[in-house]
Amino acid sequence: MTNNQQPTKPNHTHPRCKRTITRGTLTYTADAGAQQLAFEGQIKNQRLPLGAYTLKITAASTSTGARSRTQTLRFAIVTAATAETAARVKAGM
Repeated sequence: MTNNQQPTKPNHTHPRCKRTITRGTLTYTADAGAQQLAFEGQIKNQRLPLGAYTLKITAASTSTGARSRTQTLRFAIVTAATAETAARVKAGM
């Protein structure tokens, strides 16, 4: 299987596919300087399916149009959190 084919019954025993699929875009407005952003595994109010993801971050100035170098962060969604689990995590239990 080449690196851009979708898994099918005949090729499912070949090495895993490494194709990139864009799941969505997030826009966040912030002041200059270091920032933190909490990501809860949702894009447009839809949860991301279990799996590995690559997040690419680029800062841009709205006044000058200048852009930073793109930073890459890899993460995985490993379990589907229930509302009860999410509430316990937020409460620090």
